[in-house]
Amino acid sequence: MVRGLNSSQNTAMMHVESFLLSRPSLCLRPLAVILPIATFTFLSLLAGRALFIKAYSPDALKPLSISSPSSICHKNDLAFCEPPSVKGTHAYHLKALELQLLQSAWSKRSKRSTVGKVFVRYGKYLDDYEPAFASHQLHSLLHGYEHFVLDSPIIDGLWVKEAALLQIVLEQLALPENERLQWLMWADADTLILNALTPLELFLPPESAPELADVQLLHTKDWNGLNNGVFFLRVSAWSIDFLSAILAYRTFKPDAELAFTEQSAMANVLEMPEYKNKAVECPAPWFNGYQSDGEHDKEQQVREGGLLVHFPGVEDKLAAIGQWVDKCKNERNNCEKVFGDMPGYLEEIEMFWEEVRSRRQDGDPKSE
Repeated sequence: MVRGLNSSQNTAMMHVESFLLSRPSLCLRPLAVILPIATFTFLSLLAGRALFIKAYSPDALKPLSISSPSSICHKNDLAFCEPPSVKGTHAYHLKALELQLLQSAWSKRSKRSTVGKVFVRYGKYLDDYEPAFASHQLHSLLHGYEHFVLDSPIIDGLWVKEAALLQIVLEQLALPENERLQWLMWADADTLILNALTPLELFLPPESAPELADVQLLHTKDWNGLNNGVFFLRVSAWSIDFLSAILAYRTFKPDAELAFTEQSAMANVLEMPEYKNKAVECPAPWFNGYQSDGEHDKEQQVREGGLLVHFPGVEDKLAAIGQWVDKCKNERNNCEKVFGDMPGYLEEIEMFWEEVRSRRQDGDPKSE
């Protein structure tokens, strides 16, 4: 009996093997060895397909239990953390064999992603945000994104965001060029992945356009101006200067009014010519969409099939996250979509970057 298959599948394999071994033909005897292996491989693929269908389900978010960081991912250490294993055989509602297949698929990816995701995961609302963090881990596991998780503060307040990113960029630039990540995505704790099928690379400037090679930052705005709850930062020397300028802002401009602390400092730094010309404002629904509150601009709202939803300013974030988990459970086809199900989505992104490329080619680096 082959462990991991049900009784009917094992019975089918035994019948096939018995039939072949009973044939006197010498030609069939090698098949007696090959076909059971092929049958097992086919059934394993079916199991893998079922695994990913289950893994995509929002049901998998709440019960996800994450193991402690590995030895190279201790507190205050932002070294690369492979998406950790999950504890127990009941995590994801999956069996041990299915978990093994999923984790094995991550470790055997033929092409290493050059995008990393960065999170801060501590504080009094940690439990409330656990389903959101789990949704990011599932997304990263499916696409092979490296995780950087800071589980305790290294400086005060929200400024830890820039400090953590600065540490990672410095560490990445110390690596040989062919081993470095190219982009980092920052995501606040109150962001929930809705469409795990969407790769982050979709939003990055095309490598085929040399005019876009100096784009260093992708960000979005809302009715308050810059919102840096989610943004992309290129791993580069420019980013070291940019992050350092933000961290130093309150020291060198102590009288400056920073209504949104480090976010306001980032917005002010982006007004400086050396930084403004390297940043591109992207449509918010791409990777920083909000839920509708019936009051603000609809252009900020997450779309069907959007990557994620962000909850800035929402008082009861636990309830809001739970509602969206339930929404995607009950209306899964509206959350998880492949590109073919979203007419015009790819064309919109391609047209956006073509317009940015054209402006830069004409000597106007502005994104608007």
